[in-house]
Amino acid sequence: MFNSENNSTSNYPLPPGYSVRRATAEDIRKLNNNINLPILIGTILGCIVISIPIIQFAIEMSMKNWEIMQRAILYETGTRKYTPTLEDWYQIIIINLGLDKLLLGITTGLGIGRGIYLFLQSLFPQSKQIFQHWIAVYKGKIIGQAVLQIKRNYTLLMYVSVNSSHWWQGIGSCLVWNSIKDAKKPLYLTCRPGLKAFYQRFGFVSVTNLKQPVEFRRYNIRCVMVLLNKSTLPLERCQPKFSLPAEYSISSFENIWMRWQVYKQLWSSQIFNQSRFYILNLIAVIHIPLILIIVTIWNILSIWDITWLAGIISITALLTPIFTIFIYWQEWRIEQNNKTIAYAHLSCRLKYSILYCLYVENSHTPQIYQAFLERLTRRIQLPIYLVCPRQSAKLYIQLGFVPINQQSLPFELQIIRFQHYVTLKFYGLCVNTSLGFVQSKI
Repeated sequence: MFNSENNSTSNYPLPPGYSVRRATAEDIRKLNNNINLPILIGTILGCIVISIPIIQFAIEMSMKNWEIMQRAILYETGTRKYTPTLEDWYQIIIINLGLDKLLLGITTGLGIGRGIYLFLQSLFPQSKQIFQHWIAVYKGKIIGQAVLQIKRNYTLLMYVSVNSSHWWQGIGSCLVWNSIKDAKKPLYLTCRPGLKAFYQRFGFVSVTNLKQPVEFRRYNIRCVMVLLNKSTLPLERCQPKFSLPAEYSISSFENIWMRWQVYKQLWSSQIFNQSRFYILNLIAVIHIPLILIIVTIWNILSIWDITWLAGIISITALLTPIFTIFIYWQEWRIEQNNKTIAYAHLSCRLKYSILYCLYVENSHTPQIYQAFLERLTRRIQLPIYLVCPRQSAKLYIQLGFVPINQQSLPFELQIIRFQHYVTLKFYGLCVNTSLGFVQSKI
C-alpha cells in the first residue's frame, strides 16, 4: 500500500534539518506514551473523585470498628487503648471491611472483561483497525504526525498535527502528501471549513451527506472531503500575505511555565489587564448561580443524610465551567529574539471563535497586527467575536472588525455587559489602506 522507502520527501523539499518518514514501532511507542500521559493523569483524578464517597464510608466504618474494639478491650481489661497497633489496623481495615474480597472481585471482573473483549475480537476480526503513521522529525525529535486508518472499503485520514513552533515550514503539507499519495482510495477526512482550501490543493473535494460512509452520516458531520483518484502534488506553498521578519516567530504556549513568564512580562499592559479582568468576571458570573444551586442541593440532600453525593455534585459543578473554558482556550505569541512582542488569547468553538485579547507592543509596526491575525485565522473558526473597550474599537475596525448588536453575540458573551465596551465581529482580513495594509481574503 505504501512505498517501502522510509523517507520519501525528495519530491516535496523541506527546510534543512527536517525530514518526514514512516513511523517505526519505537516511534509509535513514544507517541503513545506522550498521548497516554494526560489520559492517565485524568483517569487517576477521576478515580480519586469517584472514590471520595468510598473513602468516606471506609473511614466511618473504620471508626465504628475501632470503637467496637475499644469497648471490647475496656470490657476485658478495664482500660482503653488509645493508639492502634499494626495488628489493630489490619483488623479494622482488612478483615472488618472485607477489602480482600473487594480486591478479588475487581481482579476477577477485569479478567472476565478482558476475556469477553478477546472473544468478541475473535468473532469479528474485521473490527480490528489498522493504522498507518507518518512522522515529521527535526533534529531527532518528533514534531508532527499524520495517521491513516485503513478500513475495508475506504481509508480515513484521522488527523494531521504539527508542533506550533514549526508551522509555516511546509511540514503539514509534506505529511499529508506522503501519507495519502499511495493510500487506498477512496480516502476520506473531516476538517474545519476554513481548512478546505488546504486539502483541495491535494485533490480532495467536498462530499454531500448522502455519499458519505455510514459512520459519517450517523454523526451528521458538516465538512467531509474525499480523494477518489490519484493525489496531486501541490508545488506552490500557501505563503502568508503579510510576512514577518526573519527574527520574528509565532508559536503557542507549550507549558504552564512559559505561560507564567509571558503573563509576568505583559502584566503592565492595560490591554492585557483588561482582558484578564473580563475573563475573571465571566468565570465569577457563571459560578454565582452555580453556588446558589449547589447550596440548595446540599440542604436537600443533607435532610436525607447523603452529603457525600452533594460533595461530588458540588465539585463537578464548580470545576466543569473552568475545565470547559480551558479546553477551548488558545494562547499565541510572537517572539523577537526570545522576547514576546505580541500576544493573542482566543476561545475556539465549532462554529465561531472569541477573541479576548490582541496585544502588540507600541514600538512595532501596525502590520504586526495584520500578520498576526492572518496566521491566527488559518487555525481557528471564523467569525471572531470581540468585546473591547470603546477606545480600542477604532484599531479593530481598521483591522476588519465590524460593530454588531449585543444580542448578536454568543450567549456566554451576553452574560456580562460593560457600559464603555463595544461588540465587534470579524469575518476575514479587510483593512483600511490608510494604514498601509492590503486587501486580502482568507
